[in-house]
Amino acid sequence: QLEKSLIDGIQQKKREIDVLVIQPNYVLDIECKSSYFNLYDCNNDSETQMRIRGAFGKSLQSINAFCETMRLSNALDLGNVKHGSIKITEGKQVYPLQITLYPIDFIGTHLHNIETIDIGKFSVYPININFMDFYTIMFFASLNKQPFETYLAKRFASINMAADIQLDVDEIDVFGFLIDPQYDSLFDMFMQNDHGVQQIFSISNSAYRRQFNSEITNYAMQVIFS
Repeated sequence: QLEKSLIDGIQQKKREIDVLVIQPNYVLDIECKSSYFNLYDCNNDSETQMRIRGAFGKSLQSINAFCETMRLSNALDLGNVKHGSIKITEGKQVYPLQITLYPIDFIGTHLHNIETIDIGKFSVYPININFMDFYTIMFFASLNKQPFETYLAKRFASINMAADIQLDVDEIDVFGFLIDPQYDSLFDMFMQNDHGVQQIFSISNSAYRRQFNSEITNYAMQVIFS
């Protein structure tokens, strides 16, 4: 029924895509959310649910419609856009991202794991990240895209194939953890968890965030004084 409703939604409604990045082996479907959202402004559970649905509901629908279209189609022709016609052929992995203007660190990528919040049931959940952390990750991706692609694959898998495992809500620390080869075996162990037991894994002391901040600062100083 879920699958049918998504298909019907694709056929009956036009969906807007904010940013589409097409790479040889994958596609980034990026939803940009500027809605102000702060849990501390909510007075009760009902208001919290209403604000979360308002902030993320439509983008989750759009993400699922696009992912389902890609899954069921041999090719997707987006027609004429500003820079010409875009056609996506089959066989590309879709990685959906939801970029927020405001920090959502207390929710992070675990929106679908919050039992008290009803945002609907979806077949695909995106990586949620605020734009400053996304900028940090993209800075390192511009220097070397391989770690970024490793992060995308592992993060998407951990969200959608191992939902009982909740990684740290600090996405920069998660980025560092997932691209660090010394923790590959630990990640594999997470992915094999099939006991239905929810586990929360925290990366202590923001170790990776401090490291990345230091590297960005050093890079900026070199550019300024070169």
